[in-house]
Amino acid sequence: MPLPGCTGDEVDKIVRPGVEMSDMCEFEILDHGVKEIDGKPTLTSPVTQGHPNDVDVILLHGIMGQDRARLWRNQYPDLPCFVLDYKDGNKMHMTVPNVRCYFKRSMAHRHLNNNLGICSYDPLVVHHSSYCVREDILKAVDEQIAQNPIRDYHVSCFFDPYEEKRYMGAAKSHYDLNKFHSFRTSIEMAIGHSDFRRLCPTTLKLAREWYGFKHKMHIGKTHKSCVEGRATPQQSYVNIMARSRIIVTAQPDGWEGDYRLMEALSSGALVLHNKMQLPPKGLIDGVHWVLYDNHMDMLDKVYHYSNMAQKAAKIGQAGKKYVTENHRPKHRVEQWLRAANIH
Repeated sequence: MPLPGCTGDEVDKIVRPGVEMSDMCEFEILDHGVKEIDGKPTLTSPVTQGHPNDVDVILLHGIMGQDRARLWRNQYPDLPCFVLDYKDGNKMHMTVPNVRCYFKRSMAHRHLNNNLGICSYDPLVVHHSSYCVREDILKAVDEQIAQNPIRDYHVSCFFDPYEEKRYMGAAKSHYDLNKFHSFRTSIEMAIGHSDFRRLCPTTLKLAREWYGFKHKMHIGKTHKSCVEGRATPQQSYVNIMARSRIIVTAQPDGWEGDYRLMEALSSGALVLHNKMQLPPKGLIDGVHWVLYDNHMDMLDKVYHYSNMAQKAAKIGQAGKKYVTENHRPKHRVEQWLRAANIH
């Protein structure tokens, strides 16, 4: 399987490790003959046409851009080919002629936690392929658990809550604050209209500060830069996941598919997650994870499982076992090959 010249989280952390760990395939480095000339991908000599020896399939990754992908396809027209488009959002970011199929990690429409249906890419053949747990994250979490198996964080949520000024802005946009007796009341009324991913940590923060929820929590991101923080396993992030009993997470607004779900499941903590239209294959609510309807249902389930420590731990361990046995990079690569009728 040749991997045309591109890098990124999915290539370096999913595709390459998946191929290396799988018995179904291996890499072949080909002379691609594509270079940037005047800012555009351009064919250069030598160019290998047809079907190189010992190569059975070519994978084109959406991160390389449509022009470059089309040049690659034209260089090896006889090779079976499929496209992996793992970019954010549910839009198909590149289309290439004469490919077996496409793989998308997100095919769902979402808005403010409302499920709005599955995208149609007709006439393209598109398969759903959710994220898996990265090997470097899994290794780092397991090392941390071995060093310190004590789970002293009752609840963790790795999204930033709204600050008070953000609350006030949300409240002003929907309500006349003069009608309310306090800032607290205005926030309770306005919170349902805010960005859903921020509602989860915000609700936990308010439960702790206003309603006396005394359990030890971690709320907020552990790294300022999302891009930089993805390059390697962040020690603080891994440390807190490994020490958490419950991890609350949610899909991004607008689409489904993020790293955090599989990372949370790999930690062995009980994962509370909002409902998905296309969840990772095989995950069962109440067995491997626990789904919630909205931020208040989430809080109710945090209360419930905080008082059901053994049940929470059992679900968390079942989730970790299922993910490590079914949702690692090699499982994704083998899924692609089977779906594309390559192997």
